Amino acid sequence: MAAKRHPCILVCVCLILSLGPNLGAFCTPQVQSFVYSGFNGADVTLDGVAMVRPDGLLQLTNVSDVRGYAFHRDPLLFRKSPNGVVRSFSVSLVFGVQSEFVESSVDGMTFFVAASKNFSSTFSGGFLGLFNDSTDGSPDNHIFAVEIDTFKNGEFMDMDSNHIGIDINSLFSIQARTAGFYDDNTGTFTNLTLNSGEPMQLWVEYDAKTTHVNSTLAPFGAKPRKPLFSTTTNLSEVLKDPSYVGLSGSTGPINTQYYVLGWSFGMDGPAPAINITNLPKLPHGPGSSFQGHRNCPSDSHCGVHRPCGNCHLPYCTEAAEVC
Repeated sequence: MAAKRHPCILVCVCLILSLGPNLGAFCTPQVQSFVYSGFNGADVTLDGVAMVRPDGLLQLTNVSDVRGYAFHRDPLLFRKSPNGVVRSFSVSLVFGVQSEFVESSVDGMTFFVAASKNFSSTFSGGFLGLFNDSTDGSPDNHIFAVEIDTFKNGEFMDMDSNHIGIDINSLFSIQARTAGFYDDNTGTFTNLTLNSGEPMQLWVEYDAKTTHVNSTLAPFGAKPRKPLFSTTTNLSEVLKDPSYVGLSGSTGPINTQYYVLGWSFGMDGPAPAINITNLPKLPHGPGSSFQGHRNCPSDSHCGVHRPCGNCHLPYCTEAAEVC
């Protein structure tokens, strides 16, 4: 069973709409939480190159220089009243990244909350399918995003090519941390490699009272008690109502595949647990798109990003100096 709606997650939200001199009441069922343990039958809308494979695996990207999206079909109300604050919410995501090169994958994937499902004017590559060179940084975006970033974009001051970041209307993250987790018993930090080809799980929680955002990463399995990092941002100043929740994947010239095995979302409480026993498997070996990782040529540098922005190539050549 791939898609599941929990009891009591449908409520009827009645909005009084001002229609000039007339007032009308509009009542619509509003999903407050969902969980997809695999995506066969999931209530999602796909865009770009995103597809659901026959086994229920959501594949956001399939080749180089593309972007793909998956949206929960209906928008959500993040406020209880028109002038209210953005409510607490939680997200859980089981994902995997596979690349044709051992050393590099380009560029990343995100969970996001946005006022629209129209991303037709955005760029792939380092813009992660969320912005372009003129919209990045604009407060009119009304976007909150959590990036799973596998390439160091100098133009966005990325810390490294293996990090989780919190983005508000821009790819300049307000907080980021190298991928890893803290051991519950020893407190020791263990690094994780996002493009290892193995499934990992990400949890994100927003607290309406404190405006804290916690981000927690771990290998596939139990959630660590200590988050990877925490930051503070008032999403009441960012998000519009209603807004869509979605996932994006974006590649540059290196063929990188961004997969989602399971996804859950909860409003005013924890995200429902993903049933890990029902999840599809990541492709490996002969059945995958890559017949094993390839090493970069010894006299080249994979994924070099040029100063002109969204122009990056799998290795340096004389012609690559000019975009």
